[in-house]
Amino acid sequence: MFISKATYNILNIDLIWSEINPISVLGQKWKKEVEPFTKGMENDVHYEFSLTEQLFKILQKSPQFYEDLSLIFSHLENISLIIQNIETTKVLEIFELQEIKNFIFFYQRFRKIIVENNIQDKFFFPNLTEIFNLLDPENQNSPVFFISDLYDENFAIKRHKIFDIKIKKKHLFGKLLQEAQNELNLDLPIEKIVVSRYNSVLLEKLQDSKYYHLESENFANLHFVITKNSEIVRIEQDINSDFLELMKLGKKIREEITLEILPYKKTILEIIEDISHFDWLLAKAYFGLQNGCTIPEIIEENRIEIKSACNLPIYWKLKNDKIDFQKIDISFSKKLNVITGANMAGKTTILKTVGQILFMAAYTIPVPAKNAMIPLIDSIYFSGIQANRMDLSSFGSEIVSLNNAIKLYGFSVFLIDEFARGTNPQEGEAFSKAILEHLSKKNCLVLFATHFNAPSTLKESAHYQIVGLSQQNYKKLHIDDNQILSKRLEELHKYMDYSLIHLNSKAKVPQAALMIAEILGIDKEIIESAKKYLMDIN
Repeated sequence: MFISKATYNILNIDLIWSEINPISVLGQKWKKEVEPFTKGMENDVHYEFSLTEQLFKILQKSPQFYEDLSLIFSHLENISLIIQNIETTKVLEIFELQEIKNFIFFYQRFRKIIVENNIQDKFFFPNLTEIFNLLDPENQNSPVFFISDLYDENFAIKRHKIFDIKIKKKHLFGKLLQEAQNELNLDLPIEKIVVSRYNSVLLEKLQDSKYYHLESENFANLHFVITKNSEIVRIEQDINSDFLELMKLGKKIREEITLEILPYKKTILEIIEDISHFDWLLAKAYFGLQNGCTIPEIIEENRIEIKSACNLPIYWKLKNDKIDFQKIDISFSKKLNVITGANMAGKTTILKTVGQILFMAAYTIPVPAKNAMIPLIDSIYFSGIQANRMDLSSFGSEIVSLNNAIKLYGFSVFLIDEFARGTNPQEGEAFSKAILEHLSKKNCLVLFATHFNAPSTLKESAHYQIVGLSQQNYKKLHIDDNQILSKRLEELHKYMDYSLIHLNSKAKVPQAALMIAEILGIDKEIIESAKKYLMDIN
């Protein structure tokens, strides 16, 4: 699905997208790389939505399901590269085995929850107990990996020998330090001593002593270190030699473990992929539940039927301001659909709401509505207030972007908001009608919000109007001259009806600009003059 950056921003998709948050790094990666479904992929969408719906229902019954998985997913790292690099010639390092064991440890807990909720039939997550036991020979049931003595008897013998020798070395070293302290009358048994050049007494003792030798010096101090006796030197050599043998034995053990994991390479990679997908599904289901969304019905016909549609970014803002949001029913069955209505009645909001819902459905995200029947699309375009360009006027920028959108292939949805507002009314009206006539020949669906009359007279178009502010509700408004703008807007919102109704093609575009201007506090003298001029025109 093609959507320009300008359309993406105008539709406030970024605000919605940012609220869908997979928990694991795997799910987050899936979200970054996920592609939308387009026309002709209806069967794929139905399956994807069925998976989301299954999680949706579980979350409705058990909020703990999400909390439990959140805890597990927060520990899952992406070990794809480690697994991909497993070959007969590649020996896994300790840290790589640690990453694999940690992953399997938390994966097994994830799988247990899947089985307990009886959804293993939709999500194939095989049991990896055999591999985990391989990495956990002492049955500690811990995500931490280490080379256990149980892997190899010779490894165990060598490691214990090194341990015993280190204990002996520690004892001999302590004895040597104690002898040095007694011989030189030092305050503490100490391995390294820093002596000032001015401390001639201690300097002489250390220089004549068999226990210390000069290691380094500078302009102010001399650094002495304990001199190891022959027995300690021999023990250190034995430790180094045994340690090299231990490393060889450890590598042999890691080779054997690597070869035992190798047959599971494909399975683990598939599990990583499926967990990534699952986390994305879970994020969508959780988002849908938190925002009162539903799973839409994806249809092949190019029409839109949405009950109680909601523009989420506006809803979130109004909710924060403790203002009610009016959900609306949206129904468009014709290719061309002209929407008229008073200023501030919500034409732009309807266009954005439809755009948001179509975008969400393309990514199989539950949509903010009671129910919805919508098609998949190949591209979506919004023509309205575009980003400013230094080389073009607002009208010029609008023309360039619309011209580019018209050239796109596939089934497109055009959301056109007050087209040609940046030119004179006569040409704008003619241009708007001409654009609609041209789009009527394309494979598309058009929502055309306008104040012009001409577009609504096309026989191919359906005409809709937002109810807006009736004269009856206008009289109910409680506004005085000293009222601040925010209160005026709150009062206007209270009595504005954002419902969309279907009109006959001969219905004229409503004129309510003066009424809205008066509510917003324009000087009354201007209002009266405008009314007089309007009467003269009519």
